[in-house]
Amino acid sequence: MNDAPSVELASNDADATPGALLKRERERAALTVQQAAEDLHLDPWIIEAIEDNRFLALGAPVYARGHLRKYATRLGVPVSDILERYEALQDRPHEPEPIPAAVAAPIRPPRRSLKGPAWTAVSIAALGLAGYFAFELFYPRLEPTPQVAAVPSTSPSTPRESRTPPPVEQPSFDAESVPEDTPSAPSVPEATTASVAAPPEETSTGSESNAAGESLTAAAPIRVRLEYSGESWTEVYDATGARLLYGMGTPQRARTLVGVPPIQVSLGAVSAVSLHVNGEPVPIPRREGREFTRFTIDSDGNLR
Repeated sequence: MNDAPSVELASNDADATPGALLKRERERAALTVQQAAEDLHLDPWIIEAIEDNRFLALGAPVYARGHLRKYATRLGVPVSDILERYEALQDRPHEPEPIPAAVAAPIRPPRRSLKGPAWTAVSIAALGLAGYFAFELFYPRLEPTPQVAAVPSTSPSTPRESRTPPPVEQPSFDAESVPEDTPSAPSVPEATTASVAAPPEETSTGSESNAAGESLTAAAPIRVRLEYSGESWTEVYDATGARLLYGMGTPQRARTLVGVPPIQVSLGAVSAVSLHVNGEPVPIPRREGREFTRFTIDSDGNLR
């Protein structure tokens, strides 16, 4: 049965294709396309593509050869004859030329190490946090200096007091006709002479503590106690300009200070500090959303 078709195919070019040969053998076996597809466990469109020589629709040549081999075996047609006719076709899929291993291997881009960007991000975050805490903790260190300088501001006030005697002395000359006012007139110059005599003592010593020494007699020292539940930068100055505390407060450690009011206090973390003035607890004022605060303790223990 297999020799007859080959002879007929040699004389008929239309039957030279593998698809036409297989279609004729299927019809000779009285099989429909659906029956042939079910026998081969294929879709009907694959049978139709083989019989129409549309092998490009079957994919790679290896799939086309596999389907031809199964179809030829089912119809009893020599497999070698069908494959030879398949190879003779012009529009069959061509086998891709093998790519050399050196070219086929994909060029892998160099792997970027994530350590560099990760460390960079960590460093930037650390620098940002350090800058924030440095601003919150050390920024107050620049501001107490004008406050300390404000204490000796009494010195320019003394010359103003020294300028007041002239109008006081003028009534002393006019009051000669009134004997009762004469005792009071000398008392005013005595006060003024005392105030005028004070500046030479300040200039001779050259220290700011002497300028604030007059306030020592007016205000008694007060006792300030600071207790820490966490770390907090602390600066404390009294009215004489003396620095009572300047450093980092640590947890579970209390600091007791004695100074002349008013006392200036600066805290870097107000939530970690509790305050006692002369043994009495005093709430610390704070700004909403900020840990840093600065306040003044008066002689009566009140804060402002």
